[in-house]
Amino acid sequence: MNKVSIVILGIITSFVLIGSFMVFNSQASSEVTIVNQKEIDNEYLDDLDKRTFDLAQIIENGLKDTTARLNSIEYDINHFPNRLIHIDSNSSKDGNNIELLVQNIIQSVEDNSVIKENEPLEIIVLNKEGKKIN
Repeated sequence: MNKVSIVILGIITSFVLIGSFMVFNSQASSEVTIVNQKEIDNEYLDDLDKRTFDLAQIIENGLKDTTARLNSIEYDINHFPNRLIHIDSNSSKDGNNIELLVQNIIQSVEDNSVIKENEPLEIIVLNKEGKKIN
């Protein structure tokens, strides 16, 4: 082999090695996410997102015949994987009743694996002004 072939082979080998390291590092870093200084597996996060979406649909359907409406479900980052369920109410009197109703809706589907035991939920009922009433 002449010198030019060796140099070209060296350059190609370098590119292959650098490319391999870049791919390996991007795959390794995409497998976990840091939440509140804890490593959380991305598969778990994807599953939690799907189950949270399913939970939102279940709560919305359960509240259909009431004056209460699902406002949002958010993750409590400081107490992850806790989720905060915000419910809008037209009345400032029925906060505890709405909370019980939502708890019953959630309990009726617990065996459907939408909720896991180590994932607490907090139900927050809000009045028309957006203030907590329960």
